[in-house]
Amino acid sequence: EALGLNLAGPNNSTIVPHMGSYGIGVSRLVAAIIEASHDEKGIIWPESVAPFKVGLVNIRVSDEACTAACDKLYDEFKAAGIEVLYDDREERPGVKFADMELIGLPWQVSLGPRSLKEGLVELKNRKTGDVQELPLEEMKAQLFESFRYLRPSKKEGAVSVIAFLSFFGILLGVAALIIVMSVMNGFRDELMKSILGFNGHLGVSAPASKGINDYDDLVKDIRAMPLVKAATPLIERQAMISANGVAAGALVHGLKLQDLQNRRVVSDHIVAGSLEHFEDGEPNVAIGRRLSERFGLYPGDRLSLTSPEGNSTAFGTIPRMRSFKVTAIFEVGMKDYDSGVIFIPLKQAQTFFKYPNAISGLEIFVQNPDRVQETSRLIRIKYPY
Repeated sequence: EALGLNLAGPNNSTIVPHMGSYGIGVSRLVAAIIEASHDEKGIIWPESVAPFKVGLVNIRVSDEACTAACDKLYDEFKAAGIEVLYDDREERPGVKFADMELIGLPWQVSLGPRSLKEGLVELKNRKTGDVQELPLEEMKAQLFESFRYLRPSKKEGAVSVIAFLSFFGILLGVAALIIVMSVMNGFRDELMKSILGFNGHLGVSAPASKGINDYDDLVKDIRAMPLVKAATPLIERQAMISANGVAAGALVHGLKLQDLQNRRVVSDHIVAGSLEHFEDGEPNVAIGRRLSERFGLYPGDRLSLTSPEGNSTAFGTIPRMRSFKVTAIFEVGMKDYDSGVIFIPLKQAQTFFKYPNAISGLEIFVQNPDRVQETSRLIRIKYPY
């Protein structure tokens, strides 16, 4: 809606396509950071963006002296403005250490009964893996002093402004990238549905003057191939349409009714008439909405179809002409198709274009359009002629 993009929908309605914007902001940034900074044990948070600066591990929660010392250290960290994650769970030390490695906070402080008696604390750098046993006061001085210089003071508000602008700039850049990718992916999906839903992913054609005879067995073989979703026999030819004093060229597709109904991009977008009587033995035709507006045609009206390949007579070549009844009007939302393509029953196309019991080609739909080359190679190997 923000882009003002609309498509023509069924029954002359207007629809807004879904472009697939999947969220913008912190979650994408976090995913990018983790992808760029991790090892086999878990995340390695850079200090500048870590959710907590320090992970505090109480090795023996049941020991009152150890718990009291950890609680006091936690309060001192908080009072100093240092974000700390305190693990005081009733778990084995190995589990706690593994979890801290997985979370990946920049610094890990561990305190247990033994080290407490010696006045020591274990300090680990997650990025380098370096482990030190330091006196408690020395460890506090080291961490408190380093974090004091990393945080802006009240007199240095400009640092906070610069950090905010930097973060906001990164956020805008990532947002722009995500929006562009989402729009392009959405546009690609809509284009694939419209174009590849109307035409096959692959085509098997015969020389114009010959056609493919005994095509039923060929269709069955191709439909049985892996990755093939559908194979449609058809006759595809150019012809001239005339009605109400207007004439224009069009691409004629001769299809069986079942195959036309399976082409959902057409059968689901019938805006007038229906396909119910498309194959009732009479010369019927389904046309696009733009074509019907240009010629002033409605369901039940008739148009004349003229083939450039005429009949030879003693007086020369006479173009073949036949009248067809409009039974359905479709609208797929693409100008070239709605104004230049028509569908007639396969039997009528075989008679009109002189393809007795033959077709001009096959349209093949595959399960995954990105793997169409695999199916193409299989067909070329099996049918090298």
